[in-house]
Amino acid sequence: MTPANTLALPTGVASVPAASVPDRLSVALSLTAQSEYGVDSSRPPPGRSSPAGSSRASTSTSPRRSPPPTTTTTTTDTADHPAASGSREPLANLATPVPLPSNSRLLSSSSPLPAAPPTVASSHPALARIAESASSLASITPRAASRSAHSLAALSISSQVMTMHPYSFPTERLQRTQVDPQKEPLVLVACGSYSPITYLHLRMFEMAMDWVREDGRFEILAGYFSPVHEAYGKVGLASAAHRVAMCRLAAQASDWLMVDTWEPTRDGYVRTVEVLDHFNQELNGRLGGVELPDGTRRKVRIMLLAGGDLIESFGTPNLWAEADLHRILGEYGCFIIERTGADVWAFLLSHDILYEHRRNVFVVKQLIYNDISSTKVRLFVKRNMSIKYLVPDAVMHHIYAHRLYIGEREPPSAVI
Repeated sequence: MTPANTLALPTGVASVPAASVPDRLSVALSLTAQSEYGVDSSRPPPGRSSPAGSSRASTSTSPRRSPPPTTTTTTTDTADHPAASGSREPLANLATPVPLPSNSRLLSSSSPLPAAPPTVASSHPALARIAESASSLASITPRAASRSAHSLAALSISSQVMTMHPYSFPTERLQRTQVDPQKEPLVLVACGSYSPITYLHLRMFEMAMDWVREDGRFEILAGYFSPVHEAYGKVGLASAAHRVAMCRLAAQASDWLMVDTWEPTRDGYVRTVEVLDHFNQELNGRLGGVELPDGTRRKVRIMLLAGGDLIESFGTPNLWAEADLHRILGEYGCFIIERTGADVWAFLLSHDILYEHRRNVFVVKQLIYNDISSTKVRLFVKRNMSIKYLVPDAVMHHIYAHRLYIGEREPPSAVI
């Protein structure tokens, strides 16, 4: 039984009286280094002696960690990490930003965590660089503070995922050769705010893929997120760099989804039809379409992927130019994912332009209704409520690390 005034730590780490821990973030960072990177912050590097008063011998080994008791306030899971099997990440490798595993849970507190003191990384420069970023989290909310170690890791990769210049069209997951020439090659493009991107945005692509497989007319080559330009000016719209970063983090587990930064890097607001024209130029102009099994090439069809709420906005006066709607629906086409509370079929029947191009409009029914919205996620962050399992973990950590959506004001009608 662990005394009430003692912090129970993983096996191999001595219990420390809570009263003697001046800084919980320093303990969290130290435990993270030990369990996830194989770094023992109490053991000096070669050529240095143990700190004065250290209760642990400098010659101690770092055994495989065992899961801590479930009743403790500190847990460190390493079962899915190489460190659990004896493989250790060299300290030098920490110079390359590596996001922390999502199953690691560190010390949390109902009060804000102060910045880590220099002693956390006095013998490890790599940890010092992480600790320096802690000052930006000094006034973070309690829920975000419980994920502060992940937030620090998210900060360390920000420069990579937020980069938008120079622009290059992403093709790393684009299928370059069509498998079945009897089908029409298809690329789906989803334009939106993505502030933040949610699991529903990812599910929209997967639902469209299921529909395409069942229908049999198309072969999907790739899917693209195109975050809107900042000039759109929507309430709660984070900067383009943050939204691009969150989309990249969300799509990193996919083998066919990518993020295109052409739209948010223009000089001003870009109309949807211009975005589709851009994809047509890149895919069919610069790349020359898709290669067929016999070596010939064929034009790729580009279609807009949208939710039922966006399609209903087609009926909002002065929001969409009729000429643009004719081109979007007539030249390109559209996949519409039903949203909760949106009667897409009724709207399609009542809207003249949609009905005129109805053979280019494909409605995908949600078999499992998902009502996650970016607006509600932003509100949850503002109210210090959990957003875990509403957005991918990497997106959640990015939001916490950069303190996005804190203090945002949402119109009451936006969350009803």
